[in-house]
Amino acid sequence: MKWEGGPAGPAVMVLEGKIARVDVNDSRTLATAVGARIGDTEVRIKSLYGARLTISDHKYENGHYLTVRSAIPRDTLHFIIFETLKGIVTRMRAGAMPGVGTSKAVRSQILLA
Repeated sequence: MKWEGGPAGPAVMVLEGKIARVDVNDSRTLATAVGARIGDTEVRIKSLYGARLTISDHKYENGHYLTVRSAIPRDTLHFIIFETLKGIVTRMRAGAMPGVGTSKAVRSQILLA
């Protein structure tokens, strides 16, 4: 769903009348709270998120899913997921399960984290 009136670039997923996730697919101007954005390298994302980050192979492309757990230890529902191609972030999304982890590969990685 296009985010009418919102900044250029993001889209939102609505489940049961609530925003479940926000996707950023084509904007280098939007960043996470710590400054991660599309166009960053996997190395930069690792340096920003450290031990909260897990990496798994991308299901469809020659890249990875970089999955970031919430900074709140008890929060097992909220994640940021970066998708990379050749070491560069091409997409990112943030939100709550199950919406944020729609790919089977991402869901299994989140459950292991």
